[in-house]
Amino acid sequence: MKVKEENKLLGKELLNSSSAAKMAGVTPSTIKRWADEGRLTCERTAGGHRRFRKSTLVAFIKDQQFKGRDADAVQKWVSELVTGSHYSAVSELYRLRKETGCWAKTADALEPIIEGIGESWANGSLSIAEEHRASECLSRAIWQVGNSLPSIDSPPIALLATAEGDQHALGLRLAEMCLLNRQWRTVWIGPNTPTNVLMEHLEKEKVDLLLISASPWILSEETLEKIAVKLSDHCQRQGVDLIFGGRGKWPELNYGLRVSSFEDFDQLLQAKQS
Repeated sequence: MKVKEENKLLGKELLNSSSAAKMAGVTPSTIKRWADEGRLTCERTAGGHRRFRKSTLVAFIKDQQFKGRDADAVQKWVSELVTGSHYSAVSELYRLRKETGCWAKTADALEPIIEGIGESWANGSLSIAEEHRASECLSRAIWQVGNSLPSIDSPPIALLATAEGDQHALGLRLAEMCLLNRQWRTVWIGPNTPTNVLMEHLEKEKVDLLLISASPWILSEETLEKIAVKLSDHCQRQGVDLIFGGRGKWPELNYGLRVSSFEDFDQLLQAKQS
């Protein structure tokens, strides 16, 4: 089942104010107020009614959850990643897995930690060296967990990269863990990958899915749109499913699916197996 056929499953459909409010756990008047204040992007029907893209709403809800999350708990994680070993981080990952019930939800639970590392560096509470150490500690722990997951013969293949100009790959590591849990084989190209390099690789090697991620604070919407359009056209010609990940402001395109959570991504992988 190709990405184009799965768009509705994972959230490109438009929600009315009542459905959006139910999803966000607020009243319809609150949803309308957020839209009127410009905090939540909406579209208008010919009759002037508000419509909300599910992917946009999910991203907005996650932003609000992060802002309201216990800052002390996030900071405790960050401090332990700076001073600890990746072995202790592995133990924390398995603890989270037991708490959340699956690796995809574990990955979603870790996203505020990744944000916390970036925020701590941005506000000066972490040095560059400490930010790199924390990121590397978590990255190694995620890799160790993924490497321990069972594999199968002749698995589907996913190509993983961050957008050109983006060096942040921790979220991509979490997506790789979700893929390995679903018994995919991953080809890791990694951070700051030139778009033409990705396109050349897709022409030379068999790939079933391209996952490209972008951080929210690195690339402009205009830059992301240029990258997305090139990859969308190329992947469609090559018959490769295309997934846009991360919290960068990817555009909505006819070919290529924007996922807003690891749980959504895992649902997509599960649907492709059925």
